[in-house]
Amino acid sequence: MRLLCGAYEPTSGSASVAGFDLRHHLAEARASIGYVAQRYSLYPDLTPTENLEFFSEAYGMSRAKRVARAKELLEFVSLTQFAHRRSEFLSGGMKQKLSLACSLIHRPKVLLLDEPTGGVDPVARQEFWRLLYTLLAEGSAILISTPYMDEASRCHRVGLMNHGKLMAEGTPHEIVSRSPGMF
Repeated sequence: MRLLCGAYEPTSGSASVAGFDLRHHLAEARASIGYVAQRYSLYPDLTPTENLEFFSEAYGMSRAKRVARAKELLEFVSLTQFAHRRSEFLSGGMKQKLSLACSLIHRPKVLLLDEPTGGVDPVARQEFWRLLYTLLAEGSAILISTPYMDEASRCHRVGLMNHGKLMAEGTPHEIVSRSPGMF
């Protein structure tokens, strides 16, 4: 995931995101990506509103657009009533929803989600997936890594990896049918 969002440089092969080759058009690829890290990586001493405004300012949005987009995203992820609570005091599920909102601030074409529901309670996991289904319906492309087979089964395509190598790829049904007794 970190390679796809441009944090690491590829040592061999090629990769592209949103049609942009990462070796030659990294800036354009990054502008098309929203990334949610495996671990909470936002500013704990800022409120959800302040975190959203920080990221929108980093993307060069005007003050009026920052405020409107922050309000829109807080409503989308159901955090409006917590907009002014320091994010360090949010639950794990709320922190992940805030991370998702921050990744969406610039309306990316592609979302890269690195185990976004790890350590999140079952209700928050369901809510997070409801948000992802909404984004899919709106045309977003989503690449998610997960250790949970129930989450992988919700995806259109699945790739099973071991030590960085792709071991199997296909629809969830295809993967299961090729591996009887494994799941």
